Amino acid sequence: MEKTSCRGQCPEYKVSFYSNARAIYEGYSFAPRTGRYYARLPEEKMKKLNDMVREAQLDSFRDSYLSLRPDLPTTYIRYISGGNIRIITDYDNAPAGLKKFEEELEKLTESLIWKKAR
Repeated sequence: MEKTSCRGQCPEYKVSFYSNARAIYEGYSFAPRTGRYYARLPEEKMKKLNDMVREAQLDSFRDSYLSLRPDLPTTYIRYISGGNIRIITDYDNAPAGLKKFEEELEKLTESLIWKKAR
């Protein structure tokens, strides 16, 4: 998941989760932490992540949700589906199911113990 900035104080960061239970966080402007960090997902959190992905049914969403409203942050969800990389762009007007998935990813991200990269 990647969150972009806005003209205000929207946090800008990117977090990646991998099937080997590793996670990488890159924080930029207004993010809770800045720089590059690593974490390991405990087994129960890895299971939760897999359940979240399955329940969200990401393949059911359109590729993008846009609007003409200016200066909103954008959320990108990137994942592998059928061997292909898929990107969902949420600028505005995304369905509740996608918003819920994004919020759950944010909570999972904040619950991990991050170690600063050297």
